[in-house]
Amino acid sequence: KESRMSRLPTLVVLSVLLVSPVFAEKQAKIVFISGTPSHGRLHHEHRAGNMILAEALNQSGLKVKAELVPHYGYPRDPSILDDAATVVIFCTGHGGHVLNPHLDQFDALMKKGTGVVMIHWATEAQKGKPGEKFLEWMGGFCDLDWSVNPHWTANFRELPKHPICNGVKP
Repeated sequence: KESRMSRLPTLVVLSVLLVSPVFAEKQAKIVFISGTPSHGRLHHEHRAGNMILAEALNQSGLKVKAELVPHYGYPRDPSILDDAATVVIFCTGHGGHVLNPHLDQFDALMKKGTGVVMIHWATEAQKGKPGEKFLEWMGGFCDLDWSVNPHWTANFRELPKHPICNGVKP
């Protein structure tokens, strides 16, 4: 049985392919942001996971150039994001999310048409401004008081009309 983690590189590549036609003349730059360690060694290895994904993309033969922010957290020099086609974020979510102190700055990137991929708990936002921005950027976010984990049972009677829900049945 295929695990969710084994499908993750495919999902990242597909996400990048969605934005790459815009950058067909040159390599699309994909920037990886890694959150600080939060679960102990060998658990939720944000930077290691990003390193593996970036290397896979750089060796894929696709017209992409994957770059890792050279430290944990949001880029100290945000110019690394200036010409990014897509930003991939793998971090702890909610109050520890790397974007929380940088929402306005990151929103400017999103308004320019930069793509965003959030991996695992990076999809988890706090209610209020972070959640509103995630909803705007990605069409949804993991809400601790509402979202359903695989070990919970969902009982949705209807879903909102939004592109993220296309083809999904309650």
